[in-house]
Amino acid sequence: MVSQLDPSIHRSPSPQESQISHPDHGLGAVTDFDVYLRVQSDRHRQSFVSRQYATHPFRVSNVFRLDQEQVKQAQIDQAQSDRAYVYLMNTSPGLMEGDRFRIGVQVDAQAHLYLTDQAATKVHRMPTPDRPATVDYILQVAAGGSLEFLPEPLILYNESTLNQHTQVILHPSAQLCLSEIIVPGRLARQEYYQFHHYSSRLTVSSPDGRLILGDALRLEGQSHPFCHSPLFARQPILATLLLIYPNIEQAQLEAVLGQVCANQPAATIEASYSSLPNCNGFVIRATADCISRIKRCFDQALNAVRLLEGQSPLPEVPK
Repeated sequence: MVSQLDPSIHRSPSPQESQISHPDHGLGAVTDFDVYLRVQSDRHRQSFVSRQYATHPFRVSNVFRLDQEQVKQAQIDQAQSDRAYVYLMNTSPGLMEGDRFRIGVQVDAQAHLYLTDQAATKVHRMPTPDRPATVDYILQVAAGGSLEFLPEPLILYNESTLNQHTQVILHPSAQLCLSEIIVPGRLARQEYYQFHHYSSRLTVSSPDGRLILGDALRLEGQSHPFCHSPLFARQPILATLLLIYPNIEQAQLEAVLGQVCANQPAATIEASYSSLPNCNGFVIRATADCISRIKRCFDQALNAVRLLEGQSPLPEVPK
């Protein structure tokens, strides 16, 4: 198993690549975003960041890649080892009252990106509930491309409020793995569901505007009527993993994901899965008493899907 990442050597794009310097398909100008990241594939099928833009407090890491010596030793197809691994970093203490951020990610045709962030996002106290923090993600994946976006957890502090909207524009031949982990307070301090509310909306549509799926969640904190029920009190961490892989048969996806969910220790994590409408994919919902158990479950699911495609397993991503 490949378990290390090496930073790639910086290089300048070719003249043909340099011509593509502006997001298209309706994403708008680069400066419309607080963070913008565009990933393309070169003539050797190696994915690279062709353009990036970040305002304070965000930073984007260099591209990391699988260690090529280990790729050879593990007998992994070179074409499957050229995915770009990138960290999104936030140098601030977390989200504050009235913060508004827009993050855009564009993965071009035949390009492959694994994106994560360096640490959990802390949503701090907001005394005025009608001035919530707002985060908008606009993600676009073109034909034959793939995006694996597995951010660190959201931690909802006492009296915090967060509205989050994720819009995905997904080509019918593109692949998507998207996760979300919600921690309802600083659990080590026995802070459970003391935030105001958390609202999340997800839409996935095709490039021509056809809606593939939508998902909406509103999680109440202080007014949560069931937060002391055995379900929420025993396993308060909530998580979702979305997997869309049009090139894998639905029956194969169901078999491997069903096995992953069934193999989780029921005393500490509950995981279930269901098929998605209008596309070839599944969603896994999980609750747990520990973040690491959910992350392990999601890593196992992603590795199972990668195995079906003959890809390298997920490397260790140090934080």
